[in-house]
Amino acid sequence: MLPAAFLRGLEFDNDDERQYVTQVAKQASSRKTQIYQLCDHDSIRYGFVALSIATLNKQPCIVIDYLFTSKSYRKQIFPGLGNVKISEFLVDFAVKVAQEIDERVPIHYISLMPAHDRLIKFYAKWDFKPLDKTGWFFVRI
Repeated sequence: MLPAAFLRGLEFDNDDERQYVTQVAKQASSRKTQIYQLCDHDSIRYGFVALSIATLNKQPCIVIDYLFTSKSYRKQIFPGLGNVKISEFLVDFAVKVAQEIDERVPIHYISLMPAHDRLIKFYAKWDFKPLDKTGWFFVRI
């Protein structure tokens, strides 16, 4: 996946956000992360979640590398997604992917590092808890 092509159609709040999404696209092109995009039938891209596999306490885990909602769709509730926001839908999707993988290969955790402290309360809805003082959070599948 070429980063320039991946960025087209996404709306960013600032250049830092654009640069981070560019990094995620580069990781995907080198197969270090897998990007799952949320699009409609007209190919409108609402957002994406990037997932990878790592270890947590010497156990394999799914890592939410990045969760992104295009700027114009943030904070909107989508009836077609079960009356949730894009970000909530993408976290639910990441949990389902992790559960499906866990059925075949024992992966007991999902981990992430919130981009900022304001997101801690958001991820707490899925029972993500701090791992330690490193800033990483986890939830058991």
